Amino acid sequence: MTLAEIITAVRSILREPIAARWSDDDIKRYLNSGLIELANAAEKTTTKEVLITAGTSGIEITDDMLTIHAVYWELDDEFKELYPGIETLPKSKAQGLPKEYYIIDDAIKLSPVPDIDGAAKIAYVKKPASMVTDTDKPELKNADNVLIAYGAWQAFLEDGSPYTQIWEAEYAKRVMNWVSVYSDDYQRAFRTKGAW
Repeated sequence: MTLAEIITAVRSILREPIAARWSDDDIKRYLNSGLIELANAAEKTTTKEVLITAGTSGIEITDDMLTIHAVYWELDDEFKELYPGIETLPKSKAQGLPKEYYIIDDAIKLSPVPDIDGAAKIAYVKKPASMVTDTDKPELKNADNVLIAYGAWQAFLEDGSPYTQIWEAEYAKRVMNWVSVYSDDYQRAFRTKGAW
């Protein structure tokens, strides 16, 4: 379905008491917010390789990175998974082979700071592209019905309507069904870590 068709479907549920009670921009905002929630639920993971120069520990978290799952460091033509740092900040500014990473503000900091040039690979949930024009389609496949329920729920929620609970439950039901049926295409394999 296109964005225009999804908006029409949401409006058919809302049966607006006042014509155009919710603007198309309001409904677009709800639907794009729903896309982000679905991307997190599906864990559609992708990777990005970033070249790092010696003495540099920061990797910028770009706008398309919704959730960081893992960070790897290239070592002998393989990527070794780094551990997430337990402390709030790195303990020292020591240099060496990175063993862990920290997420600080809008950056990923490697610790210890790499003492050689190398490459880091970041595994993350990709933020889906926002739907803007009437012909745009959701980036996540078969998510139309879930987005319709999400849009109706958010519209009723904004109004304080008694239908809010009904559509929240309907959204929860649809998202669980969607995740169980379609998210197999997106999920990453589970792998235990050697030691934490």
